[in-house]
Amino acid sequence: MSVKKLLSDDQIQTFFDEYHSYLSECKKHNSKPILSKFFTRLKKNQIAFKRFTSEQLSNQIIASRRQHGKLLWPNLNDVRNYISPRSREFIEKSVKSALLAVEIYNKPTLDYRTEGYIVMMNVAWTSLFHAIFEKNSIKYKYKSNQTKKDQFYELKKCLSVYQGNLKKEIEANLKFLIQLRDLIEHKLIPDLDDDVFGECQACLYNYEKILSDNFGPNYQLYNSLAYSLQFSKSYTIEQLKSKKNYDLSTYKSIKKFIEQYRNSLDPEIFQSIHYSFRVFMIPKVGNHIETSDLAVEFIKYDPSNEVENESYENLLVLIKDKRVTDKFLRAGEVSKLVYENLKAKKPSNWKFNPSYHHSRCTKYFKIRVGKYTGEPEKTDEKYCIYDNTFKQYKYRKEWVDFLTDKLRDDELFKKIMKSN
Repeated sequence: MSVKKLLSDDQIQTFFDEYHSYLSECKKHNSKPILSKFFTRLKKNQIAFKRFTSEQLSNQIIASRRQHGKLLWPNLNDVRNYISPRSREFIEKSVKSALLAVEIYNKPTLDYRTEGYIVMMNVAWTSLFHAIFEKNSIKYKYKSNQTKKDQFYELKKCLSVYQGNLKKEIEANLKFLIQLRDLIEHKLIPDLDDDVFGECQACLYNYEKILSDNFGPNYQLYNSLAYSLQFSKSYTIEQLKSKKNYDLSTYKSIKKFIEQYRNSLDPEIFQSIHYSFRVFMIPKVGNHIETSDLAVEFIKYDPSNEVENESYENLLVLIKDKRVTDKFLRAGEVSKLVYENLKAKKPSNWKFNPSYHHSRCTKYFKIRVGKYTGEPEKTDEKYCIYDNTFKQYKYRKEWVDFLTDKLRDDELFKKIMKSN
């Protein structure tokens, strides 16, 4: 009589659980799994299995592997790449959520594309973190005070627990998307897709990298994904007027949040492709024998490689609307310099932050007049320019010197802070 007929469904499940428990412990302690040791352990933990011989139990494993595959019944000699069934469940949920997020984002007829994408990527990342924590025996549950049942960590808690590769960049990217999603919930904002494409693409780029790094290249998604087709950026005069009116009404608070969040980031994080993936689409020309047959190529580069980085910077000279060779500063850097220059001459509680004090100064001295008319590129270029590539304002050192000189006057500073 075969073992298969002797084992009940409950016993088969117990056999399965014990098999994976043994593999998990071997991987955790970096010890080599041995089948005879597993059988000894099984019979010690489960008295009902004592009556089966090692040959019968071996045949059961072979039969189960043929029926359900090596993913559910992995070989003992491949313990290094072992993934527990619980981790695999999280991975499956995570990957399906990520693919659905991309499907939502790439469908041009759908409304709320960015919101839908963020929601599904939130699920994808949360499940991925749970899979990683399960794999590495890291706690990812807590006891609910209300239900007294175990609850899984939400995404924000997972970000605080995660200590792996690209932690700072991933945290900055996901926190931005989470806060943005809360702001735009149930609001239809067509221009948002263009403004935050870089953060959305980086979110997916990071996701695939962390998934592959932790669970192997078999989980890479590139065979399932494609670049969405792009329409040209040509607007009629009527469309531009409508767009400006829309920006001034519905989109003003969202724009303010995006600008403030990006300004608050460390410059190194902001410039990283793992925070925001900036893309230039350039037609490929030339001899097809000498170039790739791919219509779209993904070019990776190492920002720490000075020679390679310089070649891309040279390329940007041909692309950017305005290419400046000066050293430019972001609002946060300007505010820090102004504060340092004046703190010895001001009261001990004096502050100068980018989102309030600096913003008031730019408006009072009218160096960003286009910001309030829907034409951000209109600036006082002696002090400020609008970087159309990264959708942000940048400031010259002359602006720091100007503010340092003007704000010595306490009465003027109070007047600026009270101005509309």
